Amino acid sequence: MEVSISNFQGKWTGRIYGTNTGNVFMELSQTENQVQGIAHLCDDKFGIALYDISGSITDGTMIINGTPKQASEGGILGETTIIAELKQDGSLASRWETTIGSAGTVRLYPHNYEEKFSKTAEPEQIYNKIVPIGSVRLFKKDVNALFNIIEKDFSEGRLIVTYMQRSNEVTRFATDFVSNLDDIEELRSLKIFIQEPEAPGINKMVTVDFFERDSSSVRVSGINESWVVGKAESINKEIANYQNKVVTNYRRCGLRKPN
Repeated sequence: MEVSISNFQGKWTGRIYGTNTGNVFMELSQTENQVQGIAHLCDDKFGIALYDISGSITDGTMIINGTPKQASEGGILGETTIIAELKQDGSLASRWETTIGSAGTVRLYPHNYEEKFSKTAEPEQIYNKIVPIGSVRLFKKDVNALFNIIEKDFSEGRLIVTYMQRSNEVTRFATDFVSNLDDIEELRSLKIFIQEPEAPGINKMVTVDFFERDSSSVRVSGINESWVVGKAESINKEIANYQNKVVTNYRRCGLRKPN
C-alpha cells in the first residue's frame, strides 16, 4: 500500500506505549479529508478492546476520536483521542489519551495482510474467557507442567513471566525464569503471558495471574470460541492440581520457593 499525506486509508498495525501497552490493528477508510474505521487493541494486561474511530486530516496530521465498542470482561474503557503525524518512513507517530486519564504514544505502520490472511479469515467476534483461581501453592515441577500446558497451541509466541523480586518488577522469558528459580526465595505474585497472531491485527492470548491478596485468574482471548473455552478449562484443570481447598496457603504465605 502506497501512503501519502492525503492517503491514510488502509490497514495499520503497531504498538501502544504509556500507561497501557499492547498491540493495535486499525483499518481506515477515507473520503477527502475525513476518515473512519475500527481499531482493535490487544492490551497486554486487559485483553481485547474494539473502538469505532472517526476524524479528519489537516496538513498531514490526523486527529481521530475513538468510541469504545467492545471490552474484555471487567475492562473499563474511555473515549480516546489520537493525534497522528505521517513520518518519512511511511509510519504514523501518534499520541493518545483517554477520558479516564490513561495516555501514551503509538507507532503504526501500513500493512497488507492479504498475503497471509484472506478476507474471509477476518473475525466477526472476539471471544474471552476468564476463570477465577483459588488458593495455590506451586513447586518447580508444577511450574514446568503449567508452562507446558499454556504454551501448547502456540507455534510463534514465547511465554513471558513477570514477578516481583526485592521490590522490583522483573520480566523474563519462561526459559530464563525456570533456569533461575533457585535464586528466587519467594514469589508474592506471578504473571504468565503468551500471545501470537491469529487473524489480521488480532492475537490469541493467554494470561495467568497469581496474586497474594488480589483475585487470581486465567484469561484467554481469541477468535475461535471452542479453543478459548477449551484452553481456559485445560489450564484451570492443571492449576486445580495445586489448589489447597482447606487452608488458603497462597493468601497467607504467598507462592513459596519451588523445590
